[in-house]
Amino acid sequence: MQTYCVKALQMTNSRYHILGEVGQGQFGQVFCGSDRTTGELVALKNLDHRRFKTRNFLRELAVLVRLDHPNIVRFHALEYNSKGRYIVMDYCQGGTLRHLMESKLELSLAQKLQIIQDILCGLEHVHNQNVIHCDLKPENILLNVTAQGWTAQIADFGIAHFNEKKEESESTGNTGSPAYMAPERFYGKFSPASDLYAVGVILYELISGKRPFSGMPVEVMNAHFNHPLRIPKSVPMMLKAVIRKALQKLPQNRYTSAAQMQLALETAIATLEHAMPAPEIDEEEPDDPQDDTKKELVSQNALQTPPRLMGLQSDHLRHCFETPDSILHLWVRPQGCFIVTDGTNGLTVSLFQPDGTLQPVGMLPHLKSASEAVCMDLDPLGRWLAIAYPSSNPAVENLDERITSSILEILKLPNLQPMCKKSIDSSVKHLWVSSSRHLLMDCSSSTPSSERMGKLQPLQLWNRRGQFYWSYHFPAKIQQAVLNPMKRDRLFAIADCDRPTGLLMDLCPFKVKRIPIEIRSDWIGATHWGYILVNREGRVVCLNRRGKVMAQAELPFQQESEKVRAIGTSQPATLWLATQRGDRNTLYTLDLSPHLPKSLLRL
Repeated sequence: MQTYCVKALQMTNSRYHILGEVGQGQFGQVFCGSDRTTGELVALKNLDHRRFKTRNFLRELAVLVRLDHPNIVRFHALEYNSKGRYIVMDYCQGGTLRHLMESKLELSLAQKLQIIQDILCGLEHVHNQNVIHCDLKPENILLNVTAQGWTAQIADFGIAHFNEKKEESESTGNTGSPAYMAPERFYGKFSPASDLYAVGVILYELISGKRPFSGMPVEVMNAHFNHPLRIPKSVPMMLKAVIRKALQKLPQNRYTSAAQMQLALETAIATLEHAMPAPEIDEEEPDDPQDDTKKELVSQNALQTPPRLMGLQSDHLRHCFETPDSILHLWVRPQGCFIVTDGTNGLTVSLFQPDGTLQPVGMLPHLKSASEAVCMDLDPLGRWLAIAYPSSNPAVENLDERITSSILEILKLPNLQPMCKKSIDSSVKHLWVSSSRHLLMDCSSSTPSSERMGKLQPLQLWNRRGQFYWSYHFPAKIQQAVLNPMKRDRLFAIADCDRPTGLLMDLCPFKVKRIPIEIRSDWIGATHWGYILVNREGRVVCLNRRGKVMAQAELPFQQESEKVRAIGTSQPATLWLATQRGDRNTLYTLDLSPHLPKSLLRL
């Protein structure tokens, strides 16, 4: 059986199970791991004793023990074994701020400023505990993906210093990252103002796309000391004052605290929001101080190329077959199109073969009728079917919120032979197969601790043998997800929030990339070039791998009352559609290839 363990770092006698490497720094590696008892995901920071001396290790440990704040990576435990020593901390699935900045994802101005606010909020707590970070940079800002955007957490206190006297202090070295170091840091002095200077550099880089000073380390040091600050004209006027004060050469001329800088930033944000209602930019007044602000706020929508409109006609739909039974699920696999129907005899699995014949596979007699409480998905090779249903009533009748346990069944195809049956102490609300061996489930319970979790979605990773790997309370509700055909253990999901958001989820180790798609859908289909989104009313939207809308259309049904019930996809761009109109249930195929840009299909 395949495991997620990194062979070189198997921790057989440890409380934690290594899932994979997520980062590497100057002094060691960072791994994603799971608690063998609870399944909770954690980050394990392995610090090489040859590069990171014991006194520095103990100093970072002393700093982390002091700190407890939502915007600071929280310390969990200390782990020693034959492979090394590890600091166990919060796990952030969104990666680093550097990864986000280097991605081609367009961030709104509000999202950029929210990240800076999170940093300042955490930094205020750090300084109140008489600690100076001394190495703030995008690589040391970790992110958690949320329904609204990201939340930032400060990490890596490896060269942090205590500042018990709350004044400018001296250290024995000038270690750090020159691009983000305040002038006084180059000759061994540090204070809270030194950290605020680094925040100013990060703010400058987020807004303008580049650092204020660049070059070789000696050139950067000289620029910090002597070169005047030049802020691009594209930076909104209200933010220029914040950046300019944060990047003063003398520490006494900067903000006196993180709270003061945060207040100045909030004032700038309020001014920016006040400028939002203006519908147009007045070209007659180029010197208007709000002009750059308005351009920044509207540029993302104004410069977008409209997606291609696919001229779909009714004769583009290829009729496959009709049935009186409701079609609940479609999965296109190498053997053909697997179909789950709900009829008078219960749930039935069939296979629509490439030659056009419909072959019965088997029935699910213990599931007498369809229900939203029954979750199922098929593995990418069509070899096994995963089903989860409430354990208190397999017939799934008269369900209520009191159900707190479920049954997970794995059935082997082609004859639906039982492979595994497992009782789960939670209610399974969604289930997605993530590879030929593993599946992801949305599990919840009505315990007091779960009620306190609010809108967090409890995700659990299992394998097809019923073995539990890890759990994570994800800060967004996932409604739909589909396996990415180009990479094992990657799902593309859509989160339920005010504005629909796409999520690229890698499960080994767990990483999440947020894609603001701004499109609602009821089903997702995956292809080698991107994703096909469909809603019940028949709207089709095609996205490339980065979530950009490339084409859209309305399905050419002859009757307006015909509604989509399920979809599937096959390469390169064939959409399978199960529809219902009255008691008539129909399976169609629709080849989208002639209607899509050739450049998209060549991806």
